[in-house]
Amino acid sequence: MRWGQAIGLGCLLLLASCKRPGRGLERPAEIELFSWWTAEGERQALDALIAAHRRHRPNVQIANIAVPNRAIDPERVLNWRMGLDDRGLPDSRIIAHPPSVVQWDLYDLADRWLDKGIRFRPLDDLFTAEGWRGKLYPFLERDLLHGGHILGLPVGLHRENSIVHNRKLLRALGIDEAAVKSWDRLMEACEIVKRSGRTCLALTQESWVNAIVFRVVAVSVMGRERFQAFFGRQGNREELSLVAAVSAYKAIFDRGYAGGWDNERRARVKRWGWAQVRRTGWADATRDVHQGEAAFFIHGDWTVGLLKALGWTAAELGVAAAPATEGMFLVGADGFLVPATSDNQDLALDVLRTWGQPATLAAFSKAKGSTPPRPDVDLSDDPLAAAVAADLRQAAVVMPPPIFLPADVDLLEYVAGTKPLEAAVSALREAVYPSPRTPSR
Repeated sequence: MRWGQAIGLGCLLLLASCKRPGRGLERPAEIELFSWWTAEGERQALDALIAAHRRHRPNVQIANIAVPNRAIDPERVLNWRMGLDDRGLPDSRIIAHPPSVVQWDLYDLADRWLDKGIRFRPLDDLFTAEGWRGKLYPFLERDLLHGGHILGLPVGLHRENSIVHNRKLLRALGIDEAAVKSWDRLMEACEIVKRSGRTCLALTQESWVNAIVFRVVAVSVMGRERFQAFFGRQGNREELSLVAAVSAYKAIFDRGYAGGWDNERRARVKRWGWAQVRRTGWADATRDVHQGEAAFFIHGDWTVGLLKALGWTAAELGVAAAPATEGMFLVGADGFLVPATSDNQDLALDVLRTWGQPATLAAFSKAKGSTPPRPDVDLSDDPLAAAVAADLRQAAVVMPPPIFLPADVDLLEYVAGTKPLEAAVSALREAVYPSPRTPSR
């Protein structure tokens, strides 16, 4: 069965189940939500949102068309729903039929949607009516604007330069977590972990997961100011420290710190441990930390939501800005959009009205491992979220994580030994500072 047919059938089955009226409901209204939150923590966070609206509007059913980010690429599915082809390009042959509400990273709207002609319902009136203007973090209030309009409702902020660690394992190995504040100290800790027969840094072979780790290495080697300038496209294209950053990244694998230690033989494996790194699954890498098979995981702090779902509290789970990135918050924004051509837009706006309330934002972030988008949300019962929110308020640099596709693949090929250092560095330079294209005749 083709992927489009499979998804279409799945959606029909799910919608059919949602159309069964509950007790006391007569012909309940229904809207369709698109998301890919299916991992533990993510699922509970989305359930918290849906439950909050159910309490507010019990006669409105939200059909959650969740697409796991595994066998089927959820972006391809959403492309088709929004009128784009598999590559995410406009295709006049596709009849758009967007969901009523779409989950997306609100820092990824222009290139991904707006520049391709996809439009969303402005939320200016909703923000004004609910008194939300001026309540968000100032940087977020500014960054949400597109053409002078607010297009998305943020429900949670993630620090993508986070590190989580197994506190019990570190204590057993005699590692002082408070001392692991620099990249050099982290490498020293990794040597201790490796000698114990465990993995220091949980990881997968996916380019986007590795890109998160590389950003942290780049900050530590380049320094916060040069990192911000170079990857913010305001620096020197030929920045020399980039070479040292790429080399330092490969050293993690060369030393056998990233999944590269054979727990049975306690010996290096082929390709310096690359074969031992998980192929896919950030959630599985997070579980490696939970089970004590790995000590650390450098990733976005949605890992905290999964670890909470597995029963961990602040006593077992350490979470902080990754070493050498204190004072920097590489921020992603979980949010929701209402496509301009979708059905039931009034119902969709009413859903967002519920989801933007402080109590709902607190419940979402507690489950998701995120930070609420407004500083006045009460986090007194969630010390992990409160600590990250304090870091956000004090951060000297808040910026969206730099995207350097497709150079992240070149970076991995260098790590795996199939591409030279010069090629990986050149690919990064070109991705961040593209060369002017010669017009074709």
